[in-house]
Amino acid sequence: MSRHRSGKSTSRRDGTAPVAGLPVNKNDEVMLDIIGMTHEGEGVGRVEGYTLFVHGALPGEKVRARVLKTKKQYGYAKLLNIVEASSDRIGPPCPIYDQCGGCQLQHMDYTAQLAWKRQLVVDNLERIGKLTVASGEGDGLIVRPTLGMDEPWRYRNKAQVPIGVTDGGLVGGFYARGSHRIVDMETCLIQHEHNDEVVAAVKSIGSNLGISAYNEETGRGLLRHVVVKKAFRTGEMMLVLVTNGRDIPHLDAWIGSIREQLPQVASICQNVNTKQTNVIFGDETRVLWGRDVIYDYIGDVQFAISARSFYQVNPAQTEILYGKTVEYAGLTGNETVIDAYCGIGTISLFLAQHAEKVYGVEIVREAIEDARSNAELNGMRNVVFEVGASEDVIPNWKEQGITADVIVVDPPRKGCDPRLLDTILQMKPERVVYVSCNPSTLARDLRVLEDGGYTTIEVTPVDMFPHTVHVESTVWLKWRGQD
Repeated sequence: MSRHRSGKSTSRRDGTAPVAGLPVNKNDEVMLDIIGMTHEGEGVGRVEGYTLFVHGALPGEKVRARVLKTKKQYGYAKLLNIVEASSDRIGPPCPIYDQCGGCQLQHMDYTAQLAWKRQLVVDNLERIGKLTVASGEGDGLIVRPTLGMDEPWRYRNKAQVPIGVTDGGLVGGFYARGSHRIVDMETCLIQHEHNDEVVAAVKSIGSNLGISAYNEETGRGLLRHVVVKKAFRTGEMMLVLVTNGRDIPHLDAWIGSIREQLPQVASICQNVNTKQTNVIFGDETRVLWGRDVIYDYIGDVQFAISARSFYQVNPAQTEILYGKTVEYAGLTGNETVIDAYCGIGTISLFLAQHAEKVYGVEIVREAIEDARSNAELNGMRNVVFEVGASEDVIPNWKEQGITADVIVVDPPRKGCDPRLLDTILQMKPERVVYVSCNPSTLARDLRVLEDGGYTTIEVTPVDMFPHTVHVESTVWLKWRGQD
C-alpha cells in the first residue's frame, strides 16, 4: 500500500489536531486493498494495520482514496477511483443511486449480494454467538444459502415520501445524503411502479391547487408526507396525506382529481401531525374518501391494511419467510404455538393454518385490534390475541395452564427482551423459531438460549430488501435439556 501527503499533517483545516501516531492523516491519498465489507456496506481497507472505511468500494478491489476523517482505531476515506475492480461490480441502474442512500448495494451483482448477506449472518453467529457453523457436511450449525428474489426490483408495497417546495411547485423524493434537503424523485426502482405514479400525481395536483409544503425550520406549510400503500394481490391502493393541520384547502377538488387520475386508489386518508418532529405520523387519522382499509393476501391469508398498521413491505419474500417459519415450527396440526411479537397477526394467522391453537401477544394495542379483525376476516377461531409485553403475558398464560409446544419470536432490531428469553427457558417449548432482522442481536440471543438448554439447528437468511444491507433470518432451535 502506498500513500502520498496532500500537505503538512501537523494540523487540520477545521483547526483540530490530528490523532497522534496514526499512519495516515486527513486529506492523505492512499492506495488500498479492500479486504471486506461492513454491515453498512462500506469497503474495509488497511494502511499499516490502521482500518479505513471506504463508501462504494467492494471486497477484492484495489482503490485510490482520500482520507476524510480519522479516529483512534479507524477512519473514513472517499473513493477517488478504482484501480482494480471486483468481478462482482456492476453499474447501478438507478440514476440517483449515489445521492440517495436508500439502497447501499446496487453496485454489487445480486448473486454476490446474497452470498455476502449469508456471510454477514455467519460472521455474527460465530463472533458474537460463539456458534460453530458447519462447513460442507461437517458437524455444526447449518446456515442455508440466502433465499433471494427472481426479480429483485419494484418489490416495495409502501412509499413514504417527504414533501418540499422548489420554484413554487411541490417536490417529493428523498433526503440528500447527510441532510434534510429534499431532492425530487420521479421513480424509485425498488418501489412498485404504481407508488411512483400516485406520488407524481399528488405532487402535480397539489401544485396546481396551490397546496403549500411543510417547512421543517419554520413549522409552517401544510403537506408533510405522501404515504402510498399498494396491495400486490388485489391491486388496491391507499393514499395517506400527512398534513400540518386539519384543514385542507380545495379538498373536494383535490379528492376529485385524485379519483379521476388514479382509479386504482380505494382509500384516501389524512393523518394530522402538527408536532415539530421527524416522526412521520401524528395521532389523528381520518378517511377523506373511500374505505378505511385496503385488502391484501400473504399466501391464503387475507389482511386488512389501515393507514397506520404495520405490514411487511415485500409481500413476495414475506410468504417465503413465513413458509420457512412454518417449516421450522414442525407443525402437524396438534400443537399449541405462542407468537411473542405478533404485530397485526401476520405470522400468527399463517401458523394458525397448521396448528391446533395459536396465542399472539403484542404491546401495541392498535396492532392487536388489527390482529383480531384479521382473524375474524379469515374465519380463524383457533387464535387468541392479547395486549401487553410478552415477558409479562406469557408467564400469566403459563399460570392459566397454557403451555406452548412452539414459541415463535419476531422481535424488533434490538432483539428479544432478556425477560422474554428467561420466560422461554422456563417454559421449555420443544421448538423455538426466531425470526430476526438484525444478525448481531440474533447471535446474542441465540447464545443465551444455547446456554439455557437449546441447540440451534438451522438458519435460513431471506433477502427481504434487495440492494440494501438488510437481511432477515429465520432460525430453528430445539430443546436438548441441560447438559
